[in-house]
Amino acid sequence: MNRPRCLLLFAVFFLSLPALSAQTLADQVKAALQSALTQHVKELFPTTDCQHNASAHTYKGEFSITRTQEVGTTLRIYGRAKVAYRSRYEAGDGFVDFYAECIRHNGQVEVTRLRWRKDDCMRYESLFGG
Repeated sequence: MNRPRCLLLFAVFFLSLPALSAQTLADQVKAALQSALTQHVKELFPTTDCQHNASAHTYKGEFSITRTQEVGTTLRIYGRAKVAYRSRYEAGDGFVDFYAECIRHNGQVEVTRLRWRKDDCMRYESLFGG
């Protein structure tokens, strides 16, 4: 009677491993993005065609992922990050779009490319990784 229960628990445990692994991977991707955005989205100025183009934009610690795409071993991520902007005459909060590429290296997720844009008023500009 105990043997079927043990087998059932054993099966449930192994079936839940991929879900745990996927959750861990998602957490690693979010942590890597958080680190990259914090480090590189500082004092950014949009192009002259954009609103608040005279204001420096700095990441405020919040982002959302809008789209992902897996191409080979690379994960492409599109999202929006909350920023604070300020200039000599105005200040406020807004959003910038970002594009990132991540790979898994030695069990850790690394952001290999990061680009940003204010809105549709500009093309993506590289922050690192080409």
